[in-house]
Parts: sequence; structure tokens; C-alpha cells
Amino acid sequence: MKKIAIASLTLLLFAALSCHERNNIYDIGNDSFESPPHLDAWPAVGYYDPQGYLVGIGFQIEFTDQVKRNFVIHHSFYQDMSLRTNFKMDVIRGSIGYTVDIFGPYEIGPYSLRFNFGGMAIGACIFEVIQGNGVLVIQRVSDYEKTTFSPRKWFYLIKE
Repeated sequence: MKKIAIASLTLLLFAALSCHERNNIYDIGNDSFESPPHLDAWPAVGYYDPQGYLVGIGFQIEFTDQVKRNFVIHHSFYQDMSLRTNFKMDVIRGSIGYTVDIFGPYEIGPYSLRFNFGGMAIGACIFEVIQGNGVLVIQRVSDYEKTTFSPRKWFYLIKE
């Protein structure tokens, strides 16, 4: 008798949990599913330490439309095929963009900042760090600033 009561309660619990209503428009199982707005991203500024080494890159990320609901974007920063840092950010309803500064020991070569939503790629910013006038520069970037950082490890700063 006890086994039947436990089994009945277990089935009742499973039934209650399976009947919950999905209310997140970014949940693919929701009837009103909507993907996040398209985003554009580009390296906007480079940061040099006092010795003149490239130590950081500032990225501008903008949405084509205003964000309708809160969601999470996962960022992965690669040097060639090697993951250097990754992080996630909560994007708040009404946002139209944000900036991310990524600091680390940059070298010549290809880099990419990749954006994922729910395990699905939704964008990427691909660029190269090249040699120019005796220093490392970011291809197609003309704005550079001095910073006091001299990072040995990769880290990031987010500004909304």
C-alpha cells in the first residue's frame, strides 16, 4: 500500500511539473518564440600600456533593434583557434548596445569574439592584430588609448 502511495505521489509530481507554462519568448519551446535581435560588433579602440605594447581591445556591440526581453549572451574570445577567455552577460530589456574591453598578452595573428545564445551562434567579430610602424596594431582601427594595465592573463570589462 505504501508503494502505491509513493508511486502515485511521484506520478502526480511529474504531471504537475510537465504542465508548467513557458513564458520566456526566447525559449524555443514557447509558442511566441522570438530570436534575439541581430547584433553587429567591431573592434573600436586599442589600449597600449606605458611601454607601448598592445594590451587591450575595446569592442562595440550594437543590436539592430531594441531588446524586447532579458536574455543571456555567451561570449568566447579566441586567438586563432585557442580560447583565451569566455564570459556571459545578461542583456536587459531595452538595451541597444554595450562595450566589452578584453585585456591580455596580444600577439600577431587572427582573433575572434564569438556570440552565442542558447548554445547557438548568433554573431562574431573577426579581426587581425598586425605589425605596423614597429608596434602591434589592430587592423582597421585608428583609435588608441594609453592604459595602466600590463596584463599577463586574459580578462574583460563590460560597460553598458
